Amino acid sequence: MANSNFDKIFSYHTLGRWILGLALLIGLVVLVEYQIGWLVLLVPWIHLSVTQLAVLLFFTGASYVLRAVRFYDYSHKILGGAFLATLRLTLFHNLLNNFLPMRLGELAYPMLMKRYFAQDYLASSVTLLWTRVLDLHFLGLPALIFLYVVQQFSLWLLLIPVWISLVPIAYWGRGYIYTWVKQYDSYIMSLLAKILQNIPDQAYQFYRIWLWTALTWTCKLLAFSFMVMHFSGLDLGRAVLGTLGAELSTVLPIHGIAGAGSYELAMSVILVPLGIDLTTILQAAVNLHLYLLGTSLLFAAIGWLLPYPKVNHNES
Repeated sequence: MANSNFDKIFSYHTLGRWILGLALLIGLVVLVEYQIGWLVLLVPWIHLSVTQLAVLLFFTGASYVLRAVRFYDYSHKILGGAFLATLRLTLFHNLLNNFLPMRLGELAYPMLMKRYFAQDYLASSVTLLWTRVLDLHFLGLPALIFLYVVQQFSLWLLLIPVWISLVPIAYWGRGYIYTWVKQYDSYIMSLLAKILQNIPDQAYQFYRIWLWTALTWTCKLLAFSFMVMHFSGLDLGRAVLGTLGAELSTVLPIHGIAGAGSYELAMSVILVPLGIDLTTILQAAVNLHLYLLGTSLLFAAIGWLLPYPKVNHNES
C-alpha cells in the first residue's frame, strides 16, 4: 500500500511536473548568483539573534500546532483522542507539501489519513480542499488591510466587510445547496451531496474551523513578515504583502521543487508593482524560503518522535 501511494507521486505521469520543478530550481540558483551572489545573500543571518530566532520558531511552531488543531476539530469523529498523531500527520504533510513540486505534496494528506485513520480518500480530499479555500479566504483579509495601508485607496477598506461576509454566506449556501441536490438521484448530484456532507454543517464547528485558520495564519504571518523585514529593510505593510504573495504560491498549482522559483516569483509579482527593486525582493524571498524549508525539516523531525496512531479499519 505504501509503495503504491508513493508511485502516485513518483511516476511517469508526474514526470512533467518534476522536470518543470527542476527547471524552476536551477533558474533560481542561477538568478540569485548573478543578481546578488549566494554569500552576500546569506550574510544577514549573522545579525539574527538567538532570542529573535527563538521567538520566530515559537510562532512558526504555534502555526503548525494550530493547523493540526484545525484538522482535529474538522474530523473529530475520526481523530478524536489522537491529537498527537494528528500533529504528526500534519507535520509530515507540511514537509512533503513544501518540498514536492506542483502540489504533489497535497496527495500526502489523503494518503496519510487513509494509512493512519482508514479514512476514505473522498472525505479527506474534501477536508483538504475546504481548508485550502479557507486559507485563501483568510489571506485575502490581511491583503485588503495592507493594500489600504500601503496605497490609501478607500475601495480596499470598503471590501473588507464584504470579504468577511463570505464566511456566513458560505455556511448558509452549503445548507441550501445540500438540500437542493438531495432532491435528485443522478450520479453527479449524489457525488456533490457526498462532498457537501464532508463540509461542517454545524454553525459552531464551521466558524471554529475558520477561526483556527485565522489563528494559524496570524502566527505564521507574524514570523514570516519579521523575516522579510529583517532581510529587506521593508516596512511592515510591504513585508506583509510580500509574505502573502509568497505564501499564496504554496496553495496554488504552480510550485517548483521545494517551491524554488515559484515562491520568489509570487513575492515579486506583489512587490515589483509597489516599486521594490528585484535585488531587495530576492534577498527577502530566498532567505524567507530557506527559513520555511528549514523549519519544515525541523518540525517534521519532531513529528517522528510523536506517537504513531493505531488504525481503526472499521472507519470509512
